Amino acid sequence: MEETPVTALKRELIEELGMQVSDICYQGQILYHEESLSIELIGCRCKFLSATFELADHDDWKFVPFRDLHNYKLASADVMLLEKLF
Repeated sequence: MEETPVTALKRELIEELGMQVSDICYQGQILYHEESLSIELIGCRCKFLSATFELADHDDWKFVPFRDLHNYKLASADVMLLEKLF
């Protein structure tokens, strides 16, 4: 059985940040291509419930208001998704 995007998001957030969310709402998606890389990013809004923030695959975390995202270095694919959504 294939995992749905909502199920995948919940699983990834639990595995990577120990985060629980609810009310997941699809916002849009992009396909990003480089020479040796193609990825699909799916943007969702959700309600934050709780988190342990025990990081598995990340070095750090931070909640950032959308208006401040331009102050951070983001991956090209992330920028592309944000431009589409906002």
